[in-house]
Amino acid sequence: MTAEQVRHTVGRIVNAADPARVAEIYRDQYYSEDHQDGWGNVDSFERFRSILNASVGVDEGDGMRVVLKRVGGDKDDGPWIDVSGRDSEGTSWAIEFTPWGQWKLLPVLCEGFAPSNDEIAAHLYYEMTWFGWPENTVAKLDDLTDAVERICRDIAAQEDTP
Repeated sequence: MTAEQVRHTVGRIVNAADPARVAEIYRDQYYSEDHQDGWGNVDSFERFRSILNASVGVDEGDGMRVVLKRVGGDKDDGPWIDVSGRDSEGTSWAIEFTPWGQWKLLPVLCEGFAPSNDEIAAHLYYEMTWFGWPENTVAKLDDLTDAVERICRDIAAQEDTP
C-alpha cells in the first residue's frame, strides 16, 4: 500500500483503533505545558467513538475526503499533521465544524507518510474535538428542550384540570 491510498472511512478507522494507543499518541502529539485539554485518555476516546457511532452517517456525494498531510517542520515546532477536507476539484477545506455524521463516511487519504490506524484516529480525534463535543452538546440541548416541553405540557394539563 502506498502512503497516498485511501485508508477506509473515518468511522472504520476510529472503530478499528486501539483506545490505549490512540490516547498515548494523542498525549505525545498534542499535550504541552500550554495545551492540556484533559482528553488524552482512554475514556475520552471511547466516549468520542461512542458518539461518532451513534451519529447517522451522511454521504453528501460530493467527492469530499479527509486528507492527513505532514507539514511544517522548523527547528522549534517540528512537523505537524494537517487534517483537512479536500473536494473532488482539489480544494482544501477546514472541517472543524463539519457535523460528525458527515465525517463518519468520508474516506481518509494520507499524503507523504504512512501512519497506523491508531495514529490516524488520534489526529482525527484531536481535529474533531478541537472546539469541543458538538454532537454531545446538541444531544444534551435536545434532551433539555424535550424535558422543558414535557414540563410545560404537564403544567398546562394541571391548570386545565378542575
